[in-house]
Amino acid sequence: MQVPPPFGTTAQAIAALALIVASNHALALTQTDYEFDILRNGSPVGQHELRILRLDDETRVLALSNIRVTFLGFTVYRMRYHSEEVWDVEGLKVLTVDVDDDGQSSRIDGQRRGGQFHWSSADGREASEPLPVYPSNHWNPSVIGASSVLNTLTGQSNRIAVSTAPGEKILPLPDASDSSATAYQYRGELNLYSWYDRQGRWLGMRFKGRDGSNIEYVCRNCADSTTM
Repeated sequence: MQVPPPFGTTAQAIAALALIVASNHALALTQTDYEFDILRNGSPVGQHELRILRLDDETRVLALSNIRVTFLGFTVYRMRYHSEEVWDVEGLKVLTVDVDDDGQSSRIDGQRRGGQFHWSSADGREASEPLPVYPSNHWNPSVIGASSVLNTLTGQSNRIAVSTAPGEKILPLPDASDSSATAYQYRGELNLYSWYDRQGRWLGMRFKGRDGSNIEYVCRNCADSTTM
């Protein structure tokens, strides 16, 4: 397995989003960056980046993933993921997601109207649900109290039940943040384990891939994440 190089446009996309936010809002801006290793059966296959921009009246979240699985030096699977969320005091306001899943492209566009969140997919499917709505980007710890998540890979609302999983083995976190981590298990139409620390920071997750492999997202800088 080989880890793909950094996103060709990730740094530019993140910087551009920050500049747009700063230029449109003369408000206090706090920016926090998290970096995750993506492992398949214990071997690194990609990177996930999470940038959270908090303003006085809203939060913007940029999530990007790049996965490449190789065999004997040949790429046998590739996935790129780009998601942007806008939140305010009423909840999720805007969501855009672009996915290239091994050459198969998909897109989600969503926005809040009244007390409902409406979204559509590139294939013409439309759906809506009453607030609160949580996309499956996992950074928001409030999702552990939810009964559904908006699956950003499929565009469908997945019914779930979330409970603590105290016996689940902790992710191989590279720092001391695992000492305060709590594991949560999702059961239902989406099945995975997700970890948060006492401050509500997302530390990573574990789930089964479509081929039965073990996939882990492991935060590598949660103890000293960059805040600006």
